[in-house]
Amino acid sequence: MRGDAERKCLEAVQRCIFISSPDRKETAYTVSEDEFLKNHYLYAKPVGQIFFGMSEDDVIHFENLLRLVKPNDAPSEFPDFTSEDLLSSFKLRHQRLQSEQVHCIKKNMPNFKRMRTKGKSN
Repeated sequence: MRGDAERKCLEAVQRCIFISSPDRKETAYTVSEDEFLKNHYLYAKPVGQIFFGMSEDDVIHFENLLRLVKPNDAPSEFPDFTSEDLLSSFKLRHQRLQSEQVHCIKKNMPNFKRMRTKGKSN
């Protein structure tokens, strides 16, 4: 069946990240988003080496997206996995990065102009 390999890969990643304890009634998949974000350490393993270079907030946000993602109903179409939060999350992060880049360029523009003018006079 199409999409089986992708589904198995997602399940393997989720098994590496999320804790499943027979002592707990709640799992990462059954708690609300607010509960997961507030107490993520109860539902996700400490896997800092997997998320090397990411801030703690980014790791928590990514884990939350990973627990909410579902295989696409049409396995032959892109993307392989869907989530209501996934697309909006990427849009917000992209907008934030663009805003930071514009701010950096505006802040450093006088320096760039000086460097270009110096180079022309040599």
